Amino acid sequence: MNKVFSAIAFVWIAVIFLNNQGRAQNAIENLIVETYYVSDANDATDEDGGTLPEGSVTYRVYLDPQEGVRITQIFGNENHPWEISSTENFWNNIDRGEAYGYDIGDNRLDENTVALDSWITFGAASDEHFGIPKANDTDGSIVGGENNDGGSAGIEGGLLVNFTPEMGQPLTESDGLVPWPQAEELPQFFVTGVDELETLLGDEVTGSSFLSNESSFLQFSQGISGPTDDNIVLIAQFTTQGELSFKFNVQLLVPGIDDPVNYVADGGNLQEGEVISPFLTFPPECGCTDPDYLEFDPAAPCDDGSCETLIAFGCADPNACNFDPSANFNIPELCCFSVDSCNGLDWTVICPTLNLEEDLKNVEFEAFPNPTRDFMTLNIDVLEPQEASIRVFDLSGKCIVQERRYLYPGDNKHRLNLAELEGGTYLIRLLTESFERSLLIIKN
Repeated sequence: MNKVFSAIAFVWIAVIFLNNQGRAQNAIENLIVETYYVSDANDATDEDGGTLPEGSVTYRVYLDPQEGVRITQIFGNENHPWEISSTENFWNNIDRGEAYGYDIGDNRLDENTVALDSWITFGAASDEHFGIPKANDTDGSIVGGENNDGGSAGIEGGLLVNFTPEMGQPLTESDGLVPWPQAEELPQFFVTGVDELETLLGDEVTGSSFLSNESSFLQFSQGISGPTDDNIVLIAQFTTQGELSFKFNVQLLVPGIDDPVNYVADGGNLQEGEVISPFLTFPPECGCTDPDYLEFDPAAPCDDGSCETLIAFGCADPNACNFDPSANFNIPELCCFSVDSCNGLDWTVICPTLNLEEDLKNVEFEAFPNPTRDFMTLNIDVLEPQEASIRVFDLSGKCIVQERRYLYPGDNKHRLNLAELEGGTYLIRLLTESFERSLLIIKN
């Protein structure tokens, strides 16, 4: 193998490792916090369900796992507690409210403000309905407006008729409820070690925070998935006038993995086999989401513009004979300290700058602009005519672009169209019968 290509292969392996870390497969694709309803003055007149302050916001919390993934537990332990809090008290319906959504009587959803009760759940919003985002619900509403009994105030046209834009579709048009499949029985849920939830979400209590280090909360042995193809699973519903925040942890059954996997909200006390997910914390903690930058945070669910320093791989050890002052990410395997001692490695392979073989002088190969968005120009200069293969590899080693070009001595410019490639790091390899050259490039 050509010595230059061997050395660059070390960098390539390092890039693959870093990108695989940063883009490690996570069975959780997203966290959705939906503004389900905003209470108005009419809703506040109802006394059957207990006075609901005007301006209270009902949030629905959904977890969006990958296709085929099932949720078996929502849990907290001494390393990763489950936390729910608001800057104001959570509101609970005193008429037919429950601590768990799957206990809400389906025949009570049209009564007063029962549909706005605070609870946690495993997909179900009543004992006969799944909960789905309102934007995905096309079968109308059974809870708002004329479908509502109007509560103790006897309001003509019913309650839950606010049309404020911040909550999206009004409950008179879409209630985010779909029937449980008739062919399936309601799954059995188990609650262990969570008496504290009753003190926060029970039907006649008030509170603004919950924290537990118990070993498990809700579990369903076979796991639960979403009722539609997008596999979005309802986790909780909270009504409050305050600012909502929470952290929780889940156990998932992931296709292709024999044992359940624990996904946790933070890595402060990460245990063996646990996986950090950025989608278990709200509000989200944003950061740099581009793995081509030093500031990259693999746990960030959203980008806050903090990506500043593009990664430059190389030997950043000033004691090495091939110290590269432009490198900001050190690859120790590339550092050479003497011809006789290169960390036990073959210096002719690992230290290309010390290799004086004649073929290194036979070609110049550069690419610009790098990084690029759409097109890149290759500048190739050879000493004698020859046919060359130009290939672009992704970081899995798959060749995704392949072209051939006959090269003549002098300035050979070759334009590559990279517009269809996803953003990331790639390897361009130039190959002839007499030499190989490689360059790492970045596609923005």
